[in-house]
This record gives sequence, structure tokens and C-alpha cells, in this order.
Amino acid sequence: MGTWLAVKDVAELLDVTERTVQRKISKKELVAKRKGKGYLIDLSSLPPEAQLEYAKRFPEAEVVFKERRSRNGREYSLAEIMDLYGQEAVQEALEKVRVAKEALEVKYDLERTEKLERLAQQNGISLTTLYRWMEAYEEDSLMGLIKKPPKSRGKRHSLPEEAIKFIKGLYLQPIKPQGQWVYDRYKERAREKGWPVASRATVYRVLQELSESELVMGREGLEEWRKKIMPKATRDITVLKTYEILVGDHHTFDLFVAHGGRAVRPDLTAWMDARSRAIVGWCISLQGNSETISLALRHAMLPKEDPEVPFCGIPVLVYIDNGKDYRSKRLTGGMKTARKDYSLEAQGVLANLKVEATYCEPYSPWAKEIERWFETLTNQFTRYLPGFCGTKPEDRPPGFDEKKLLERGELLTLPELVVLFEQYLKKYHTTYHATLKDTPLNVYLSVEKAREGVPQPEALDLLMMKYDNAVVQTDGIHRFNHVYWHDDLINLINHKVTIRFDPNRIGELWVYYQGEKVCVAENKELLSMHASEEDIKKWRRVQARARKEVLARINSYGVSQDDLREIVASTFEDGPAIFTGRSSSKPAAVTTLTGFEKEAREAKKRRRKEEIGEMGHNFFREKGLKLLGGGNQR
Repeated sequence: MGTWLAVKDVAELLDVTERTVQRKISKKELVAKRKGKGYLIDLSSLPPEAQLEYAKRFPEAEVVFKERRSRNGREYSLAEIMDLYGQEAVQEALEKVRVAKEALEVKYDLERTEKLERLAQQNGISLTTLYRWMEAYEEDSLMGLIKKPPKSRGKRHSLPEEAIKFIKGLYLQPIKPQGQWVYDRYKERAREKGWPVASRATVYRVLQELSESELVMGREGLEEWRKKIMPKATRDITVLKTYEILVGDHHTFDLFVAHGGRAVRPDLTAWMDARSRAIVGWCISLQGNSETISLALRHAMLPKEDPEVPFCGIPVLVYIDNGKDYRSKRLTGGMKTARKDYSLEAQGVLANLKVEATYCEPYSPWAKEIERWFETLTNQFTRYLPGFCGTKPEDRPPGFDEKKLLERGELLTLPELVVLFEQYLKKYHTTYHATLKDTPLNVYLSVEKAREGVPQPEALDLLMMKYDNAVVQTDGIHRFNHVYWHDDLINLINHKVTIRFDPNRIGELWVYYQGEKVCVAENKELLSMHASEEDIKKWRRVQARARKEVLARINSYGVSQDDLREIVASTFEDGPAIFTGRSSSKPAAVTTLTGFEKEAREAKKRRRKEEIGEMGHNFFREKGLKLLGGGNQR
């Protein structure tokens, strides 16, 4: 929207040379865009006097002075506004527009308060007045800054009720007709119906009687009305304690990074403390899913590696999205209703930790404060990084091409983005927050925590394992194209059990029946059903001889495991594709029991036993190879 003028036309309005206009463009004093070899200048960036002069020369021009569509959906030409309020009021409002636009340029600056105070002082107004001008301009553009005459001023229109309904009904159409078009249609209908002749100003006064609720519903539709007008409950966060409510969601960064030879847009999964507005847990990955939600939640609960980041604890309630990732069995048990007595099979991470889950209303982003924080993240952080692609197609930087940026090596890598994000979070947590009247870090440290204690890392890891149901077959549990067995499964054959597993460690399944742990079933080799014990021993000797021979041949090639690790590392120079905040390995002062501490200790012993066994195997293997002449003899 808006009116764009050629350099020649602007030079005439300003009574300067075209070269002077071009210099103003280069100094960013005028808003301009390229067209062919020349420029087009936005009329609204000209001084008020020039805009008024343009309106006098072209009274019928539909000039819109807002950079975004106003909330109430109205659009006026400058001539129409002057007809309603007079030239003096319009000129005063245009000067306010200039100041408001200058203020909005630093709205998301970290030093915005100091800059806005200087701007208010330069223009002889208070900081409160400046904020009011900014809000009025964002909501209603030029119309919001015009000093309205008293309602008693002027003669009220005397149109019949039928005519008034026609004018309002015609204007409240989804095609968003202009006031001039409505006036022209009224004149035609008035001749047919015998209604009184009305001036254009009279028709506009009728339109001004429309409420904002009517305008948004009629001209922008139900969804916009729900977002902008529908009454919404407000929350008093001062009554909350820290970690009483955590709010979680996904966000796709508005920038491309280089990973695996491709330009990709990474996802951020984050948890925000509702009381302090601190980002207490996060995970950056190529795609947000239930896995990254669990990793970010783990990060939110455990103490951090960096002592300057004190956020940790178990929340009382989490406020989460309706998406399938947040409704996964792993996180919530797959149930939306709180139940205190359901068994382990039906429980997710939150239920085991006695954390309640409340779901956001579908398609209602205003219901979660973290949505607004994602906008802040874009405006304070993402926008200034290489590879920024814009939040909308119209915001895309001119000539942006992520493939060319990738070829030139100008995109960040995923690890580089993670480092910069960590630095930004530190700055965000120590920056003054207008709603809090303090910094998020200070609020977090000064407000009482809702629950004391943190879970043991090992127990939390076990709790966050994926889980599913399975039926015990006569030969064990079938999963991942393998068979898992433990002698304690004998009495559970043909029974349904719950299995927990780490997707990165599928060599074992933790088996539960009716809420109680039964055993840890392991993957077994498939043996012939008719093989005797002697046959099995003989076959194992053949296997051992074959293993020694192939190892000898492999070692003769001269490529060690150290060489292999170096080659692999150079191949995957982009590194991992999921990054979460670093948690501390030190035990917490106060530990919260999760019910999985016994299993956690058992898992730790099992893995330590495996490590020791592997070390012994490697030791005797090396000794054996030396006895065979360095592994080069067959």
C-alpha cells in the first residue's frame, strides 16, 4: 500500500533539484525502492508540507499513510482526511507521524529507553506522550494521530435509518471498499430511493460511527476478529512463583544455516518461565519434534553447566501446544485430562514428575507469552544474522538467495548459531523488561520457587526413554527386527507388557508389567532350534577362528582406529544436528525422587560393567595378536 512518486515529481514538491532528492535517498532521509534504473519514493516519507501540496494537486488520489493496515481496517485519502478535520489538524498529525515513525525504528533496540527519552526531549514532549503517539500510529496510522474535534461540533447528519444502514452495510464488506466508492454508490441509490442528498463528509461521519469490532469482523473476517477484538482473559503474573508454570513451543528460525552441504532453516524448542519470562530450557535442531521437546524440558529441569545461568527445577504446571509433538505419550502419556491414579503404562514424563499439563486453545497464539518472545527474538537477534530470510515473503531481503550464500560460505553453521544464541540469551536475561519492571534474571532470583529440588540426571534420562506396548512371544520380545530375552519373561509369555528404550541404545529393553519393573531384556543371537549343545560349542569355535582370521587380514591393511576416527571427523565437519543447553554433571543439593532411582542405579552399573568388559576384551585381543606376531600372521 501507499503512494510512490518518481524522483522528478518529488523534486517539484520539495522545490529542489533531482540530484538533491537522490542525495536524500542515499542518506536514508527518504524511503525509496528501486524500479529499473531509477527510484520511487514513498509519499509518506516526505515532509508534511510536501504531502499537503500533493493532496491539493491531486485531491482524488487514494493516499494511505500507514506502513501496515490499521487494526480497524479504514483507509483514507489525504484529501478525505482534510475534508473531515481541516488542513491545520492534518499538518499537525503529519508532524506526529514523523516523530512516531522515528521512535518505532528503535522499538526493539536494547537501548530503546535512552534513545526514546532523547527523541522526546528533542521534540518537546514527555516520554509518555511519545509512547502514546507510537501506539496510536501502529493502530490507526495517520488517523490515530489527528486531534479529533468535539463530538458536539458540527451538525449531525439527518439521513433516514435505511440510508444509514445501506452506507454502513456497504462499507463492511470483505472486499474493503474505499470511502469514496461508498459515497458514489450512495448517490446512485439515493436517486433511486428518494433519500436526501448527502455530502461526502456526511457519509464519512456515518462511517465513523462504526465500532472497531464491526469494522474488523466485517472487513477482515472472523479469524482477525478473534485475534484483535475478542475479549481475552488477562493473567496477573505477579501472583505466580518461579517454575510454577512453564510455557513451551517450537519456533522456526527466520534464517538459513549451512549444514551437511545444504542451506536449512533450523528449529528452536524452548521453555519459558511464566513468572520471570526467562528461557529456562531450549534445544536447537533441524526439526522440532517430541525428541527435542524432551531434551529442552530436561535442560529446563537440570542445573546448568554455566554458573551464571541459575535456572533449574521441576514445574508445577506446563502450558503447551495442541500439536501432536506435545501430546505424545512420551511427554504426557497421550492424555489431556489430569488423572492421579493411572498406572505406569499410561504415564508420560510429566505425570511421573507430578506435573500438570494445560493445553493452549487451538490456533490461538496470543494465549502463550512465548509466541510474543519469538517475535522479540526475531527482531533483536535473528534479523541481524547472515542468512536472515524475512518473517514473510514481503520482508525477504532484496536479491536474497540462500544457495548462493551457501556457495560463498557466508552462512552460519549450526554450532555457530548455537554459540550466538547462548550469548543472546545471557543479554536478554539481564535486559530490562517493561512488563516485569526488572530483568528476567533479577525476577527469577528474587521470587520464591514453586517447588524445591531437581531430579537425578540418570533417573530423568531413564524416565524420558521412549516407551510402547509389546506382547511377550515364546522366544521373547520382538522389536527393531531383533528378539530380546530374559529368563524372567517366562511367566509373561502371551502377556502384554510395557517396554522402555533409549533410541540411541536399542540393545536392551526395560520391561514393566502392571506398573512394576520385571527385567532388562537383551538382544540374543538366533540359534538353530535343533542344534545340540555340542553343535553349538563346535559352531562357536568356528566363529572364533573366523573372527581371528578376518581381524588379522584387516590389521594387515595398516589403517588404525585412530586413523578411522580422524577420517570420520573430517567427513562430518558440520557436527551434530541437535544442540541443547549444557547441564551440569554435579549432583544437586536437593534431589527430587522420580520413582526411577533404583533403575537408574542399575542402568549405571550395567553400562559400567559393559565398559569394563569391553576394556578387558580389547586388552586380551591385543595380547593375543602380539603372540601371533603382531596380527600379521594367519
